[in-house]
Amino acid sequence: MAIQESGTVAVLAEKPSVARDIASVLGATSKGDGYLHGNGYVVTWAIGHLAALAQPHEIDPAWRQWRRELLPMLPEHWPLVVYEKTKDQFEVVRKIVNSPRISRVVCATDAGREGELIFRYIYEATHCEKPFSRLWISSLTSDAIRKGLAALRPGSDYDPLADAARGRSRADWLVGMNLSRAYSLTYGEDLSVGRVQTPTLAMVVERELAIRRFVPEDYMEVLATFHPQGTAASNTYQGTWLRERDVDALDVVGIATDYCVRATALDAVRQGLTTRVLLGLTEGVDPVTTAEALDEMRAAGVVLVGAPRLAEDAHGRLGEAAE
Repeated sequence: MAIQESGTVAVLAEKPSVARDIASVLGATSKGDGYLHGNGYVVTWAIGHLAALAQPHEIDPAWRQWRRELLPMLPEHWPLVVYEKTKDQFEVVRKIVNSPRISRVVCATDAGREGELIFRYIYEATHCEKPFSRLWISSLTSDAIRKGLAALRPGSDYDPLADAARGRSRADWLVGMNLSRAYSLTYGEDLSVGRVQTPTLAMVVERELAIRRFVPEDYMEVLATFHPQGTAASNTYQGTWLRERDVDALDVVGIATDYCVRATALDAVRQGLTTRVLLGLTEGVDPVTTAEALDEMRAAGVVLVGAPRLAEDAHGRLGEAAE
């Protein structure tokens, strides 16, 4: 549904740079304080989140105290508050979307769950009741913006996405507010717990402990230099001997030169030692030979691990498109 309504249309973007790109396409080139306007449009922007869920004490004054018997805190309603640092821009947006000269609003925040949440929270916090449409684009080229504006969808089409966004936001609040207080009271110090933050931190700590526990051991490698018959003396490659069980466990052959592509990787496949090849070519490899080797391995049914970037590079040097 294209924008064809009478009256001025307000467009809310997620950040100033995006608003400028959209305004340029719409012809809204006159600058205002926190917005751009012209040609029947007013384009304004958020600065990330302008509104968010209230803090515990703003929902229930009793929750200002950190006491174990008050946990868990389970709000019956979820009021929104405006961030102090961005309240001026919020007021700009509020006045625009509630202006009697505005007939409808276009949500132009980022195409995703978080972008949807940013708009919905602002829409609710401003008490706006104007109908709104959704601009859903993943590119900010002029052509992409024009196509998106010509294919606006009713905001209600994205209600399920908005519900998911609110659910994620409230889950963050419930986990963060309740567990941060529970752990802080238990251990007698200020501790921060988050739905994403804590599991991520646990992964980092687990990896760090594994590194600290690692004990290096010396080992020997059996290397051999090979020279394919009937080729120039400089055409050599180095191979590493692996016991069959080691190859089975690894199931990957590293490629060092174009000759390794043919003589090592393909031979390993033909002998049933591996079905996958790790692509890690060194610099200076002939791109023609590389492209041919890749095609030959594909024909042999080899799974090329990391192939797209390498294939693109090899074919790109030949002026061809990689598949």
